[in-house]
Amino acid sequence: MNDKTPTDYCMVSKYLIGDRMVSLKAKALYVALCCWSPDIDCSIKNLAEELDIGRDSVTQLLKELEELGYVERNKIQGPNGTITEYLIFPKSSFD
Repeated sequence: MNDKTPTDYCMVSKYLIGDRMVSLKAKALYVALCCWSPDIDCSIKNLAEELDIGRDSVTQLLKELEELGYVERNKIQGPNGTITEYLIFPKSSFD
């Protein structure tokens, strides 16, 4: 059997998509975070470039996602300075 399932996709909870508390831009940021591989630099600057929005907007959208429990940001001290790790939480109606 030849499996034709695409490997270049990510799945996002329907709960997030239907959550009216989350703005459309925040949903786009969430999807971008879900799609990026762990080795990609998810700095505010890179996220702003990816979404073609300002850095202040990215900061506000991350705050929105954090307050609603979809994202957690952790600062990690690395050998080349501080980096930010993003933990993505796939909330559901069962949470």
